[in-house]
Amino acid sequence: MGSSALTCAAAGGHTSVVHMLLSAGADVNNAAGTVAPLLLAAQGGLSLFCLFLFPSHLLFSPYLSPAGHESVVRLLLDKKAATDAKLPGSGWTPLMLAAQNGFLNIVQILVSHHSDVNEANSLQCTALDIASAFFFFKKKEKKKETPTLETKREDLLMMARDSSHRRLQSDQR
Repeated sequence: MGSSALTCAAAGGHTSVVHMLLSAGADVNNAAGTVAPLLLAAQGGLSLFCLFLFPSHLLFSPYLSPAGHESVVRLLLDKKAATDAKLPGSGWTPLMLAAQNGFLNIVQILVSHHSDVNEANSLQCTALDIASAFFFFKKKEKKKETPTLETKREDLLMMARDSSHRRLQSDQR
């Protein structure tokens, strides 16, 4: 099937199990399997859409976490999980999956770990395009307004710029 115990634990948000498996030598990127654990942790599980695309992964819960699996994402990244992992066939990255679900904390974590904000999937959509399509990441304002494409774009670009600026500063030291 191509699924590992680590991938299943990451999809379920089981931080202690992920930690135990990594300590026992599990491959953080599931190189022998089809889906990297970081992809499912960033998404907060496996959506029904993904189950349709990957019916062999029915052992995963079809329910998404309401906020993603932030602690699992952090743990996998601490163990050097590849932020450029892609879902087979679609080319979706962890950043795109987190953006699709509006998991701003996970988006920020992935960007701070050098996820490529300009990476495009097989439909030529970036994480910004995906966040915009799902109406996430509007600017924080006192007055409630309907989010616009421009405010979402500004938020993601600001995160990317801030991350790049921090990288430049650390490279100059």
